[in-house]
Amino acid sequence: MWHGCSWSTHEILGQEPLYGENQASYKEVDLEPYNWEWVKNKPAVWEPCVKFIANQMVEVSFYSYSGLGYERIYKHIDLYNSGNYVFSSDSDIIASGQGGYIF
Repeated sequence: MWHGCSWSTHEILGQEPLYGENQASYKEVDLEPYNWEWVKNKPAVWEPCVKFIANQMVEVSFYSYSGLGYERIYKHIDLYNSGNYVFSSDSDIIASGQGGYIF
């Protein structure tokens, strides 16, 4: 049942998940800041965001954490055409941590 459940290992992030001396910890995901490499720029704003863009499209973006295989933080972007629930989706790794877990 676990194999093929692509979202079952992800925790959607609403704030900074790495904690340190001056950083509040996140409810579900508390990650030590050492051994993390930022592949992309660290976000200033972590909350999910909805934008209306050209040609009557809607962009939904959000961040998630998964420890499957390796600990990673992802940025997800879903694009919707106005009046339609069909969407395209793209995900990028923005940070990599240590080894995670496997099923």
